[in-house]
Amino acid sequence: MLNILKKIPRLPFREDTVFSLFALLFLTLPLFFNWNLNEKFETFKFALWLVLGGIIFLAVIIKNTVRVPKGVLGYSLFVWILLAILATVFSISPQTSFFGFYPRFTSGFLFYFLWAMTFVFLLSSTNTQKQQVLFRITYFDAVFIAIVGLLQSFGVGYYEGVGQAAISRAPSLLGNPNFSSMFVVCALPFWLPLYFGAKSFSSKVYYTVGAFLLLWSAVNFSSRGAWIGLITGLLASLVFTFAFKFSKSVKLGAASALLGSIFVMAVFLQVARPEGISSILSFSDQSLTSRFFSWEVAARAASKFPFFGYGPGTLQIFYEKFRDSGINGQAGIFDDAHNIFLQMGATTGLPFVLIFLTICLLALWRGVKSLKENNSDLWGLANLVALVIWLTTSCFNPVSTANYLLLLGILASMLFSKTEFVNLNLRTALKYPLACIAVLISLYGVVFLFSEFLFFKAKTSFVGQSFISSRKYVTFANRINPFNQTYYLYQVANEVIANPKYLDLNSRIDKVIGMERESARSYVMAANLSYLTYDMTNESRYLNQAILFMNQSLVIDRYSPSRYVHTAFYLAEAGQFELAREYLKSSLALDSNNLSAWMLLARIYQLENRPAQLKYALNEAFKLKPDEVYLKQLSQSAQDPSLIKKLVIPAYINVLQIEP
Repeated sequence: MLNILKKIPRLPFREDTVFSLFALLFLTLPLFFNWNLNEKFETFKFALWLVLGGIIFLAVIIKNTVRVPKGVLGYSLFVWILLAILATVFSISPQTSFFGFYPRFTSGFLFYFLWAMTFVFLLSSTNTQKQQVLFRITYFDAVFIAIVGLLQSFGVGYYEGVGQAAISRAPSLLGNPNFSSMFVVCALPFWLPLYFGAKSFSSKVYYTVGAFLLLWSAVNFSSRGAWIGLITGLLASLVFTFAFKFSKSVKLGAASALLGSIFVMAVFLQVARPEGISSILSFSDQSLTSRFFSWEVAARAASKFPFFGYGPGTLQIFYEKFRDSGINGQAGIFDDAHNIFLQMGATTGLPFVLIFLTICLLALWRGVKSLKENNSDLWGLANLVALVIWLTTSCFNPVSTANYLLLLGILASMLFSKTEFVNLNLRTALKYPLACIAVLISLYGVVFLFSEFLFFKAKTSFVGQSFISSRKYVTFANRINPFNQTYYLYQVANEVIANPKYLDLNSRIDKVIGMERESARSYVMAANLSYLTYDMTNESRYLNQAILFMNQSLVIDRYSPSRYVHTAFYLAEAGQFELAREYLKSSLALDSNNLSAWMLLARIYQLENRPAQLKYALNEAFKLKPDEVYLKQLSQSAQDPSLIKKLVIPAYINVLQIEP
């Protein structure tokens, strides 16, 4: 037994505490998630980064010396964080800007600070051998993510959502097929140095099989942004190998990777997403065209607020206020521009995104310069190609926590050798405050994760109508994390159910709205709470209050079809049928395929005893879902005047659905 244990490889540089923590971060963050959270993936990864990031900070402080980059890179990082602070201070919603939009945290100040802090510590403590270890870990993560995604696509394990593809687009361990696809294609270039540097045949087999799995999963995840990034990166690798006169074996490897990628895509693409290429070329895909509109809205935000943006994490608020009609009315709410440069420019300002771009271009320039000096540096080539893929893919997809970590590793590997540092000796007066900040970062990660666990318990209990348990959990969650609007929404809802007649509802609604006053979502929350109170008390003043709040939400966001339907339902409940029909017409003008609008319109025509109009509305609803048996039965029954009053038309709002 002891002989077997001796053969198990041990982590290199394990005596280096800081590097061991980085290795743990790179190993666990892409792979770990938790089912018992409201959002299963990004929440856990963000909290894990907070905890380990704070511990890394503390480990660096204990050494009494902090190495800080100087020159262009050092000044760029300093100004980058300073701009993030100013953008948060001048934000339309400072609280959202500080913590990030819930539950997408990667555009808030806290995440930007965490990323920059981790980048500085990795940059100042790494070397060539350490970076190679981290990329071996990253390659393992990517292969594991690929395997899980492929298994999910064949129905093994958890998967969510079926798009237009012939098979399910599996989320894998990053929670979203776009996130997982971006990660695996960015890890693919490291096959080149790993394969040629492998000392055993079994290692070469592992890396080659892994590369095939990465390619297969990338096609299976069906992210068109990742496809574009992959092809761009592989073309770049071919150009670099020939331009810098790499050996024939390396050129052959690069060419094989490109041809192999094209072959795998050609074979599997017809199964995974047969309409993918044609929809891009014809601009016929709904998600594609709506994404173009989100880019337009983000560009508009950057042009209106060029210096500090609208505020980190606040794109959804700007989108509500300034989006247009037409397809934007059908696109729902975008909280991310699906383009990292537009996202940063819109929310944090053009100087902020220019500095980020400067850091990336500095890495590209040093990478090219390094290849000129040493045309046998396969790790340098892999880093350069991976960065090209990352930057290209990030122009089409939101960037997840794990992919930001991957960028951090790539940039550190490309920049550390040419970066000069200043050694800051920490005196006691500075050491203890910094140690407190490090502890607070980790502590917040733990508290945040625990509050999310409590909220998940509260939400599931609420949906299951176990309101006493729900109130207990959500009250505790609010006490330890009082900055989350959604937590407080559920707390008030539980209080309404427990004691609707003696509750000071208005003061609680004011607090809900006050946590995000500029967002239409806040007024929808207020309307839902008012309607819940009406449902519990049957007092019409609460129904009228719900209508008022919905109208306030529509003042902010005039192009939301679902909110016009929502308001129409309250108006119909109040007996204002004519006005309700006008709101439904507004909804259908924005989105004629809104099934809820047609069903509610049919219900109103039924209550008004207008059979011809009822038939028309039900026929339009049936056209949207011709395979729906109940809709077919309703449409046929509406042809008989004697049955019209007996029809049960499902046009209602779940009173317990209190989130927008």
